[in-house]
Amino acid sequence: MVFASHAWGQPVKPSDSATPVIAKVELDGAARPLGKFQEQRARQRGEDPKPTPGSRLQAYLAKPEGDGPFPAVVVLHGCRGVSALESQKLPELLTSWGYVALSVDSFTSRKAEDACVKEPASVDRVADAYGALSYLAAQPFVDRNRVGLLGVSMGARAVLAMAERQVSEGVVNPDNLTFKAGVAYYPRCGVLADKTMFPLLIMVGSEDQWTPARACEELVAGRASDSASVDLAIYPGAHHGFVEQDWVSGQGFKVGYNAQAAEDSLRRAHDFFDRALKR
Repeated sequence: MVFASHAWGQPVKPSDSATPVIAKVELDGAARPLGKFQEQRARQRGEDPKPTPGSRLQAYLAKPEGDGPFPAVVVLHGCRGVSALESQKLPELLTSWGYVALSVDSFTSRKAEDACVKEPASVDRVADAYGALSYLAAQPFVDRNRVGLLGVSMGARAVLAMAERQVSEGVVNPDNLTFKAGVAYYPRCGVLADKTMFPLLIMVGSEDQWTPARACEELVAGRASDSASVDLAIYPGAHHGFVEQDWVSGQGFKVGYNAQAAEDSLRRAHDFFDRALKR
C-alpha cells in the first residue's frame, strides 16, 4: 500500500512521561558459517572448521517499567554512525510505546567513521542485527517471538536485506530466531527481492535525491502474491534525513529534517509495530 498525503496528524509525544534509563551494553554479532571452500581448506590444514565469529559491539538498551516480557525493537543507525536519534530519541520513544529498545552501534568498536560514501568492508550489519536479536532473546524481560527492526538510511537498507529468507540463512542461528517486522527510513529500495518473510513499512521523502522514492514505488508494485506486506509512505516535499534533526549536509545531495514528516512517520511506525508485534 502506498500513502502520499499532505494531511498531517498531531505531534508525536511519548505515551509515558517517565524518562527511561538508557544503558550502554556490549554484545557479539552473530557468527558467519564458513563456505564450502573455506571448510575444505581448513580440513586440509588439519583444522576443525569453525564459523567466523561476529564482532564485539556496543549498544544502547532501554526497557519499559515492569518485568515483561515485552516486545522489542532493534535499531540500526545510518551511515554517519550513532547519533542522538539512535542513542536517545528512538530508545525513549520505543520504550514509551511499550517496547524494549536495543540500538546497535556498528561503527565505534570497529573504529569506523562516516560511511556515507562507502561502508567499510569490516562492517556486517546483518550479523550485528542477529547478534542483537540473540542478546534480546536471552533477556527475561523480552518476548523473543516479538522482535522487530527499525533502520535509518544505511541501516534501513540492512532491514530490507534481512527481510529476504536467504539472507537470514547466512548467519549462525542455532535457536532459529526471526524478526517479525521492519520499519525502514529512506532505504535504497533497489536491493530487495520480490518476496519478503516479514511485514515492512518503508518511509521516504518525495524529494529524496539520495534514495529516490520511485525505486520504492517499483519495489512495492513488484511484490509477489505470497510475500509479506510492504507498505510505503511518501512524504511530499521531504528530503533524505527528514527524521534526523542534526543532519544538515549530505554527499552532494540535499538532506534535512522535516518536522511534519518526522512526526507523522513516527506515528506510523508506532501503529505498525503495535499491529505486527502486540497482537
